[in-house]
Amino acid sequence: MNFIACGENCRHQKDGYCALDDLTHADAAACSECRYFEQA
Repeated sequence: MNFIACGENCRHQKDGYCALDDLTHADAAACSECRYFEQA
């Protein structure tokens, strides 16, 4: 797990941090600056 702070309503956010382990599938999300954002 990485330790990137995240306060967005993202399915990868857990306890205020990004819990995404595989950073190879970057999706461009128009509603977020995060390339890995997926609406929860």
